[in-house]
Amino acid sequence: MHSLFKGVILIFGLALATCSPVPLCPAATSEHQQQAQAALADFAVNLFKNVSAQDENKNQVMSPVSIALALAMLENGADAHTREQLKHALVGVSSSVDVLATYRAIQKQLRVHDEKTQLTVANGLFQDKDLKLKASYVETTRDCLETEVDNQNDFAEHLEQAREKINKWVSQKTSDKIPELFKQGVLNEGDRMVLANAIYFKASWKAGFNKAQTKQSTFYRNGHEQQNVQFMHETSDHRHASLDDLDAVELAYTHPDLAMVVVLPKARDGLRNLEKRLTGKVLLNIVSQLEQRKVAVQLPKFTVRAPTDLKNVLSKMGLDHMFGHEANFSRMSETPLKVDSAIHEAYIDVNENGTEGAAATGVSINMRAMPSMPVQPVSFVADHPYLYAVLHKPTRAVVFLGKVNSVESH
Repeated sequence: MHSLFKGVILIFGLALATCSPVPLCPAATSEHQQQAQAALADFAVNLFKNVSAQDENKNQVMSPVSIALALAMLENGADAHTREQLKHALVGVSSSVDVLATYRAIQKQLRVHDEKTQLTVANGLFQDKDLKLKASYVETTRDCLETEVDNQNDFAEHLEQAREKINKWVSQKTSDKIPELFKQGVLNEGDRMVLANAIYFKASWKAGFNKAQTKQSTFYRNGHEQQNVQFMHETSDHRHASLDDLDAVELAYTHPDLAMVVVLPKARDGLRNLEKRLTGKVLLNIVSQLEQRKVAVQLPKFTVRAPTDLKNVLSKMGLDHMFGHEANFSRMSETPLKVDSAIHEAYIDVNENGTEGAAATGVSINMRAMPSMPVQPVSFVADHPYLYAVLHKPTRAVVFLGKVNSVESH
């Protein structure tokens, strides 16, 4: 069975060489978009919890929307039970929502570019020269999901060349932050296609942290062990909430569509309990309870890089059919295909200037054998493990989701 989903890949030139008419891309209703947004939030948190459970003490970062967009490219070619599982994850149970339409709408809104903000999204399809894909799949994936298509790859005879090409594309799309998504040995000669999504994000804080105020203080690694780290300090108006067992603050970027929400358990060792009860609905509910007030924020500078093999994680989340010999991608090709691997890597750097992040998801496909403002500011001191999420507010998409258990040297 050939592998279909295996990395972040982009295509150059092929779309320009075709003369087929642009297909009628479906439009998503506002109701369907709302359903998809709720499903995407659940998917994001469920994914995060499953990855986090593999090493509870490890710092994490991932881009749920990058992974979801890669899966949307798969869903567009899947059928029968394989498609049902993907649709369930992306738009909800027994949903009549069209995945292609809703994720097309989400992707279009995600792109942001101005003097101080860059949020770019790129999809790529790398196809073996001998694999015949259905024209309808190529056209809708290319035109509706704005995917670059490259059909000049030879995985059987020139695997290393194909791997280098894909990695170069990912690196370019992520401003060199993800230089080698596919390590040697991940792709194999049986692969027939790689689907990829790459996201790059760089934004400045609306209320900047003054570097002169950054100073050493104590962070409680994993809730217990003390370490001296660089804390940024800033006091201004923020959206904030103090709930029963947690505090949360929204740190706005200069672009109004984007913000980072930091969720801090009140107990130093409370992160695991928070993770256990976290759902997409809970996360969105926390955000909905934020109110404007003056907040004195103390936040560590941090950098996290997290490569993740998603195959087992996605299987545990109910997306196992696409990896097996019963996988059905008949809307993609007459050739029997299954997903061989699913790789994701994310990077985030949070400092006084703002946030820089990048993420890439790749799937390889293989052929199968058949309120009022208080006078005094409230204090928000993130001196023990916490969660953070970079949100695209219009779509409520979770661009990045992660946790800080310890602060590495910045």
